[in-house]
Amino acid sequence: MIVVPVLSLRVLTGKEIDLGAGYNAIQLLIQEFFADETAVWDLKVQLALASEDNHQEESAFPNEKADKPWPEEQSPWPTVATITVRPQNSYSDARQTFVDEQMSFTPWHKLAIHRPLGGIMRAGRKAYEDAAKYRSQRNARTIVESVSADTIPA
Repeated sequence: MIVVPVLSLRVLTGKEIDLGAGYNAIQLLIQEFFADETAVWDLKVQLALASEDNHQEESAFPNEKADKPWPEEQSPWPTVATITVRPQNSYSDARQTFVDEQMSFTPWHKLAIHRPLGGIMRAGRKAYEDAAKYRSQRNARTIVESVSADTIPA
């Protein structure tokens, strides 16, 4: 899965960041952009095609070999969804606290059929869980698994 910026986000390509603006120069650039702009990303996936002999090791689409790219000429990256983010205060104090201290981010927050494949991804699952648990304990906050943007503070 890849997320590809579309339209308005491309105006940021190659734009220099004023590092003299302080330690949070990137945050300020993001806030300035999202104050007035709508951002759109295309979500793309590459489909694993079944081989005729169905031997995973010899397949052009192995799930267990993360170092082997899948051939794009056989399976291109179609857009399966679009993510749209409307203008907003992208980093209010309430939002920062909620996102940074109460949410956890992991590729395992998906429907079972969309969860990661491969040994490398399975090995990382515990690291994601442990990191969220550590942050929760360290920040003395309960981790919240938001299922709707409506539950995230403005």
